[in-house]
Amino acid sequence: MRIPFVTPTPGLEPAKGPARPASGRADEPTASADESVHVRVSAESRALSLAADGDIDAAKVSRLKASIEAGTFRVDAREIAERIARGG
Repeated sequence: MRIPFVTPTPGLEPAKGPARPASGRADEPTASADESVHVRVSAESRALSLAADGDIDAAKVSRLKASIEAGTFRVDAREIAERIARGG
């Protein structure tokens, strides 16, 4: 499963073998390798993650969100097409 908008942490590598048993009671159930874990990252948490990077203009996001909610936001298709054609 790929999680978008996540920056890899340098120095971490995937495990190369089975996990060591956790310390604890022997009669406690443990997770097996056959169990699957599902994680959902909400749009809000992705936005918070991006905002933490400092590359987001929070005031601009607020203005755009307000204009979308008010129904006054207009898309300039020509400008979008030109940016796509320029590669950025």
